[in-house]
Amino acid sequence: MTITTDTAFIHADQVGLSFPSVSDVLANVNFDIPRGQFVSILGASGCGKSSLLRVMSGLQTATAGLMLLDGRSPGNARENNLRSAFVFQDPTLLPWRTVRSNVSLPFELRDRPESEYLEHVKETINLVGLTEADADKRPRELSGGMRMRASLARALVTNPDLMLMDEPFAPLDDILRQQLNEEILRIWTDQKWTAVFVTHNVSEAVFLSQRILVMHPRPGRIAADIEVPFDYPRTAKLRATAEFAELMGTVSQELRRTVE
Repeated sequence: MTITTDTAFIHADQVGLSFPSVSDVLANVNFDIPRGQFVSILGASGCGKSSLLRVMSGLQTATAGLMLLDGRSPGNARENNLRSAFVFQDPTLLPWRTVRSNVSLPFELRDRPESEYLEHVKETINLVGLTEADADKRPRELSGGMRMRASLARALVTNPDLMLMDEPFAPLDDILRQQLNEEILRIWTDQKWTAVFVTHNVSEAVFLSQRILVMHPRPGRIAADIEVPFDYPRTAKLRATAEFAELMGTVSQELRRTVE
């Protein structure tokens, strides 16, 4: 599947971020991401990956340069109905609510009547691989993987234009992580939202992405922009190919260069 666009959906031009106590968290960050592309951001701990994601989301304002979503600042884009969703490493589910009521929360915050969204909530819960029985459970009754599926459902239920994901599968074991990688690609291939996925895991970045942005630390900036040539849909068999191993080696080498 090839996705093309004439203009960037996400545009970063000399983006910088600093705080009074920490200067230059990000500096001179430049990239363009077309609408519908799946991009992973890879880098060593402390290189500013999560901070960059927060600038894209509008949770943090860049202190230098320009970040645009669909030609507008992140805050202005949200005000003009650009739908974005943020999935954190911690599922951040409300513990007193069931899965169904956690996934319904975005609609409740907008005072939407239940009749408008309950069927869509049910469909989205099923989409991420949870059952009707799971929908009535509270977070403490779920495994780590099921909690993350519920968190994904809460993000997807808004039909986002942009999905920002900050190491959502990092706490999970490798087998479950791979399964959820395949699930998220299945959903993305069907719905075509733009995805920016932060990870420390080279294999995960190669498996998921059309492009990988490797970040250089202190201050965070783009050290490499690597195209991933594999077609979609991607299956578990891809991970066992020589081409996959070769690209993992290339990405790992670029990552090592950032810390030498």
